[in-house]
Amino acid sequence: VGPGARDSLPGPDRRFHFTISRAPDNPLPQDSLNHLWDLSTRYRPLYFADPGVPEETLREHRAIFSALRERDSLKAEELVRSDMEQSAQVLLEIIRNTGIDNIEEIMNGSLPLV
Repeated sequence: VGPGARDSLPGPDRRFHFTISRAPDNPLPQDSLNHLWDLSTRYRPLYFADPGVPEETLREHRAIFSALRERDSLKAEELVRSDMEQSAQVLLEIIRNTGIDNIEEIMNGSLPLV
């Protein structure tokens, strides 16, 4: 991931997740993924601003893609869950660093994130 890549990652990240979510045996309904994605929109700029996130995201997505290509659904599911947990941990850290007093301002959009 080169310089300036952080600004372009949310688009490919979304395409990746929404593409794999359309698998016929995916248990997560598309509207649920849409809702989860919309909820995380406010935090995404900070998430991708973390210097380690772009490389880690790319590594995780390559591993998921590889498992899917190998038709190893159990491994793919494990990797997707790990990806989601890692993302949640990064977002929780952002919230902690922002300060609990600012959560309401973040949620209603009155506190800029970047």
